[in-house]
Amino acid sequence: MLEPGRVTDPDFALTFSPIAIERIVAARGGMAAFAIALFEAVLDPDPEQGVRIEILASFARLVRRGYLGLLLACGPRLLAFGARHGVRSVRDLRALVRDRTDPPST
Repeated sequence: MLEPGRVTDPDFALTFSPIAIERIVAARGGMAAFAIALFEAVLDPDPEQGVRIEILASFARLVRRGYLGLLLACGPRLLAFGARHGVRSVRDLRALVRDRTDPPST
């Protein structure tokens, strides 16, 4: 469940534009359609159209909390979407999370 405000021990920090909310809510076709709409909004470079996501948790914690299982439950449509965007394996997904959680090098 998404709720406004601060939480203790968050896994993600998300900032939704109003347009992104409309796009995600309009998604039809089950969990895969919802997930694809969300990830399309995350990938959208226009801040007026997209979702900004900051991954705060380690990959291991995300797995323990069930996010990998949730992605897999979305089925082949989401897996194909991920593959088109360079995520073809759990290793790729882990690298993506690591890249987003590692502090920037100076």
